[in-house]
Amino acid sequence: MKIKRLNIHYLALLMGASVSASYAVPTSGDYVNDLPQTYTNNFTQETMDQINGILCVFTQTNYPEFTNQGAYLSKVDMNACNMGDERSDNSVPILSDIVGESTNINGVQTVTFWIDGLQVGDGDTVLIEGKLVATETPTTLNPYGVFSLNYVSYPYVSGVLNRTTPQFRGFISASQATNGRALVKYFETESNGNNSRNVALAFIQTAENTGYGQISSVFNQSSMLAKIAFNSSHLENLVTRADLTNGQAEICYDRNNYTTSVYRYGLYNADGSRVNRDSGGFPVEMTINNETKRGWLSFYGLWLPGNPTVADGTAATKKDMQTGASTAGTIEVGPGRLELQTARSITLGQLAGTRLRLHAFNQNQATAIVLWNSTNQQFDKVGEDSCTQNGCSFTPVTPAVAISNSELQTSYLGQHYSLNVSIDGVGGGGFTNIPMRDQNNQVVLPTNSTQLVVWTNALVAPTAADDILTLHCYNNCPVWNNGLGQWETKYPAWDSSGSPNLYLTYTINKNILATNNAYTLLDPNNVPVTSTTDNLWVGEMVPNTVNVGTNIDNLYNGTITQKYTWQSGPQPWNKFYTFKATSDNSISSFEPPISLTYNDGQGSRFIEYESFGQLNGIPGKCYSRLDNTLQPQCGGNDQIWVPDYNVPTGAELTQTANANVSYFVKQLGIAQNLLPLAVGAARDACISDLQTLITQAGTDSNVTLPTLSDWVDPNIGTMPSVGDIPKVIAGVTQPQT
Repeated sequence: MKIKRLNIHYLALLMGASVSASYAVPTSGDYVNDLPQTYTNNFTQETMDQINGILCVFTQTNYPEFTNQGAYLSKVDMNACNMGDERSDNSVPILSDIVGESTNINGVQTVTFWIDGLQVGDGDTVLIEGKLVATETPTTLNPYGVFSLNYVSYPYVSGVLNRTTPQFRGFISASQATNGRALVKYFETESNGNNSRNVALAFIQTAENTGYGQISSVFNQSSMLAKIAFNSSHLENLVTRADLTNGQAEICYDRNNYTTSVYRYGLYNADGSRVNRDSGGFPVEMTINNETKRGWLSFYGLWLPGNPTVADGTAATKKDMQTGASTAGTIEVGPGRLELQTARSITLGQLAGTRLRLHAFNQNQATAIVLWNSTNQQFDKVGEDSCTQNGCSFTPVTPAVAISNSELQTSYLGQHYSLNVSIDGVGGGGFTNIPMRDQNNQVVLPTNSTQLVVWTNALVAPTAADDILTLHCYNNCPVWNNGLGQWETKYPAWDSSGSPNLYLTYTINKNILATNNAYTLLDPNNVPVTSTTDNLWVGEMVPNTVNVGTNIDNLYNGTITQKYTWQSGPQPWNKFYTFKATSDNSISSFEPPISLTYNDGQGSRFIEYESFGQLNGIPGKCYSRLDNTLQPQCGGNDQIWVPDYNVPTGAELTQTANANVSYFVKQLGIAQNLLPLAVGAARDACISDLQTLITQAGTDSNVTLPTLSDWVDPNIGTMPSVGDIPKVIAGVTQPQT
């Protein structure tokens, strides 16, 4: 018996409905057609989303249509199932190959499938094998039918498939409980290096949008067990975990009581068309040390699992995410990165409401998270970041505490000319300075009219033809000392090394294909400013046509609005990478993110637009998925990152560099974060409403959690050869010739 379209019968506990936007301008085009998606961000739904993602990918093969017709190739859209690369636009397909074979014997539908070369986790390449057996179609009492889906993945080690130690194993099953209702079970175990993870779930749907069950999660040494009960109004979790008071917590939620966080945005022109940007990059594939590596090449550089060294000219393949087409070529590696810094002046008054990081004079002191209070013209401390080698820990300060003038001078200014601050959402870290001394070295307290110079960074892309740039370096200028065999850093504006000028002269040919010194900065003696062991940085360079004058402060106070920096070193982030196509020697170029300013009526906020779906630079904090409590550090397995603010649909954002250029925003990925009810009548009513169901979750043997012993090895043999022509692409059966 054929079970068609399992994705129609996805497992829904807490799925939210789409939110209809109240459109401002524009009123046509992609702005109207791009629909937002809403989901509930709760640890229970997180597990359900994983199950639905697996079923969604599998369903896209259209296996019922190819029953008893032999093996065939499908290309499935991972993004459509929320299992794609998180850097990408979810509306743009990311296609992966699945080889499948569907048979039906005596009413039993069996589907075997292979997914070879998929990258999972931290980028490990694996072969996934799976087997679906379906025996009954959905009914009113059991809307999921009766089926079991077992799967396993084997890793590639140095290019060789290792079947000895599976990386992960799991299964999903749907059946009828003894009361005839739908019973769903899920189990997955994963072992990867020093990390291990086990997740198990079992629940019964007793009526539409109502049910109960259990869920467990084990990550390394931490574990959690929860009984769950839900109906259309409430959700209850009875959680057992070692770090909880008395080891247990009863948490009840009103499903209509939540905060909203937006994680994906669309950016549009005035005519409603999308703003396209090539910052986001594309997938690449290459062989290093006999092992296939699949990575990502973008404006920010090359990412590969394991961070291997990639030599200039390494053969590679560029992947088109929409069509799956491959382009042969090579990775061109520049030994450094040339970046252009552009200045923009802004007042403290314009930054009212914007979170600033105020760095202490003593580096051992915590960084103050402050807001500029434009009414009292002072900094209000709202938190602190304390950083060690193990990461940063955030501590809120509530209520906010004003930083006195004396503390501002003793703890943050010291003998310096200005305060050292950084602003969220500004490229290059948003580092800037707030001047606090006049020309006579007297302290001048900041006011609403105090001017800051904010610098934004953009990579200077190489060219495919010679383009020589001559630069004058005024500060932090490495010069090779041949006698000592090392770099010596000069400060020509201060140490007379640039006498009789204030600078030293450097040159760079931006041609990445040049025979000699391609895209390489040369010092005054024509020595390449490069290193494979140390981090070299050259700062405060301007074109030789720019007159800085005798006042070196012109480089910092905004008089000089553009300057260059150069960096080189052993890490991928201080090199330049691009892709050269073999067919025509064309060089892939990446546009820098657009620096944007959003004014919410209280002050200016800075955001960067990298590619469709991604507005970066919005600050945020981490909260527990379980009880929504603020966490001092991010990184826990049960945490969610929550942005400090959402940009509303219809908001107008302007270019930071040119306020006359504006765009419009639309919220596309919206999370509803359920808030646990506080002790009181509402919580008592919630618990009472679900009392019968939560009791059944603890007593009904039907919802006993599955274990690894319930998993069945698919054991489906070698993947058959099916050629390169897919019969199904993203769930659409292709015309056959």
